[in-house]
Amino acid sequence: MASDPGKQAAPSLAGVALAGLILVMLPAMVVAAGGAVFSTALPTTPPQNVRAWIQHYKMFVGSAVMTVIAAATYTELHFSLPP
Repeated sequence: MASDPGKQAAPSLAGVALAGLILVMLPAMVVAAGGAVFSTALPTTPPQNVRAWIQHYKMFVGSAVMTVIAAATYTELHFSLPP
């Protein structure tokens, strides 16, 4: 059977990338859920700088960072696979 020259082969590391994607998405979801379930008290005064804001909202920031990494990985993988 001859291969179709118009079709691309799947990247050799597609399976590894998918596994990595799952390993990033799962903790992102757990951290996001943990931030909602185990919420912290609101500060009496607003955080004065970015570092204080990140320190107070560390669950949110961690989840956002992992979500951005997962989205970038998924986008790269999606557009590299054959149609």
